[in-house]
Order: sequence, then structure tokens, then C-alpha cells
Amino acid sequence: MKVIVVSDIWGRTEALDALCLRTFEDYTILDPYSGSEMNFEIEGDAYKYFINECGLERYYSYVSSYIKEQRYSYNLLGFSVGTTVAWMLACSDQAEFIKKTACFYGSRVRYLLNERPTRSVDFFLANKEPSFNVLEFSRELSNIPMVTLHKTRFSHGFMNSCSENFNPEAYRHYRDWLKSWANGA
Repeated sequence: MKVIVVSDIWGRTEALDALCLRTFEDYTILDPYSGSEMNFEIEGDAYKYFINECGLERYYSYVSSYIKEQRYSYNLLGFSVGTTVAWMLACSDQAEFIKKTACFYGSRVRYLLNERPTRSVDFFLANKEPSFNVLEFSRELSNIPMVTLHKTRFSHGFMNSCSENFNPEAYRHYRDWLKSWANGA
């Protein structure tokens, strides 16, 4: 089954390409910069650029436009701000062709807890976030129908080798999980 990958603020990177190539048979990567290679040096630069040049609404609009054109079932995968976009889509009338969704460390979803996904969502929480209480957020998420919560012991960004929080052990473990997830398990 095809996987549509919605990237984080880093955009499309060699690391994300490598993850997808090693994990999925059929995939499309969508990123906030329409495929332009950004090559950010540090996370702060990526964050500032995303906020100033793109923003969540524009990113959602871009991904939503792509999704509207799809007329086949697919799995949806989001990382960080891409998780927020994936969550918004899974809770929208555009979820018709989404088979299932996987969301990794989507801290902004805490502002969208009144929205309800219409398809299954596996949600992977970082062990801590600097801007909010993860325990409280996890309690709220665990009460939402269609959501399976996975509490990790890793920091936000553990799947992205560009992030200072990248964790090779977590990357291998969750890459294997994603392989199984994408192939129907």
C-alpha cells in the first residue's frame, strides 16, 4: 500500500529519503518547501524558516490539495509538524481514502484534541516536550476513539538524523515498526 509521508520542518532531506527507501515499497514525500532542498544547519534555523516562510496553514493547504487529487487508498505518516497536518487530514472529510495514519511526536496536536479521527491513528509521543506536559497530553489522547497511543522513552526528533535528538536505537526499532505497519500488520 502506498504511504504518503508528511515531513517535519526540516523538509525533504537525504535522511528522510533514506528512511522511506529502506522502509516502504511505494511512497510519496510531501514537505513544506515543495521538494526544494533546504539543507538547514541547525534545528532553530529550520524552525524560523518554517514559521516565517510557510506556516502550518499553508503547509496543510499544500498537503490537502495533494490529498484531494488521490483516488486510491493510502497510509498517511507524519513527523512533528507533519503529524499535525496528518492529524488534521485524518479528522477531516478528506479521510475517505486514508487506510490508517501514524503520527510521530506531534506536539501541536494538543491544540486540536476536539477534532476526532475517522480512521485509526497510531500516535508516538516523545518522552518529554519543552512546551507542555506530555503526561497530561497522553491522558487526553488515550481517551480519543481510533487512537492507539505509544509512549516512547525518546526525545522529539528521534527518527530524524538531522535532529539533535536523533536516536539510532529508536530509529531502527520504529523503522521496523513502520515496515510492518505499511505492509498491513
